[in-house]
Amino acid sequence: MITKIKRFFKRQRRLAKRYPIAYTVRILIVAAIIAGLVAGISKLANIGRKDQAPQLTTEKPEPTTEEPTTQIETEAATEETTTRLIGSMDWDADESYMMAKMAMAEAESEDTECKALVILVILNRVWSDRFPDTIEGVITQRNAFAPYQNGRYDRVEPDADCWEALDLVMSGWDESQGALYFETTTDGETWHSTHLDRLFEHGALTFYKEK
Repeated sequence: MITKIKRFFKRQRRLAKRYPIAYTVRILIVAAIIAGLVAGISKLANIGRKDQAPQLTTEKPEPTTEEPTTQIETEAATEETTTRLIGSMDWDADESYMMAKMAMAEAESEDTECKALVILVILNRVWSDRFPDTIEGVITQRNAFAPYQNGRYDRVEPDADCWEALDLVMSGWDESQGALYFETTTDGETWHSTHLDRLFEHGALTFYKEK
């Protein structure tokens, strides 16, 4: 066997001396073939590893995200409910003026809290689905407020106490108990006392809600 190998290499040396160019080309071709085989084997090995990778990742399931989603939905629902109960305090300067003006028209001689209660009745109506959904709409609604109908609303201007009452409401003060109506307190029977639920008296006014 060793003798055959020696003869093979001697033959190759003779060929290299006689045909140097052809021999070199032959060597390059053989080297290219060997390199191609090595690259092919390496590529097949990589493909085999890629095919096995998903099996490793599917053995352990991904953590569930249902609980965080449920928590977010619960928080959103709670926030929406809270906002609906409190009501929006987002109004412009004209609407502030209208509420302060109505507090003056309805409760000029009353204390700051009574004026604030008048303002809260306006807002409670805005927040209710039984009345117009704007401050202007509530104040100007037909037969809603006597001073607006008889012209007193147009004749008065809010004083400092009216603006203080508005600031009190904007600070979050609310003892209206959801009142939607009020009237001057009397000893006799009125439409309000007959058709509505009486809540409380404050100063010269009695406040009501719907039955």
